[in-house]
Amino acid sequence: NLLTKKKQKTKIKTESEVAAINIVHKYTQIPLPKVVAYSSDNKNEFEVEWIVMTRSNGKPLRSSSKTNDIWPNLSIDQQKSIINELVEYVAQFHNSIPRSNQIGNYKINGEIGSDISKMGPWNNYKDFYNDRLKCQISTLNDESIFEPSR
Repeated sequence: NLLTKKKQKTKIKTESEVAAINIVHKYTQIPLPKVVAYSSDNKNEFEVEWIVMTRSNGKPLRSSSKTNDIWPNLSIDQQKSIINELVEYVAQFHNSIPRSNQIGNYKINGEIGSDISKMGPWNNYKDFYNDRLKCQISTLNDESIFEPSR
């Protein structure tokens, strides 16, 4: 029972997601899907980046259609129980995952991405925002969808 996520963006996002999931598994008991395989290179037979992961049990509390929402139909006690469970997960995440003094995405194999789209780590928020601004300007200049606005 596997789930496949196709990624249209950059290697950075795919590798960062895989690294983050692996870190949560290593340091917490938070139930997350396990990464089975991934490709952060779109030069593969599918021509997109992808992640294959195990499927988690359960159902979404909210749905995009709102017609299948579970949350509004739960009793107050059930809602409180779910909220308490989420609080426990946040506490585990906060208390168990080693802290870093840098801002940015988790990495798998050292530096990932080019200089302009580097996603951290940064030493301060000014560097973070400057880098994000450069990345957004690059996207506006390079993506064909923005051509009419140039």
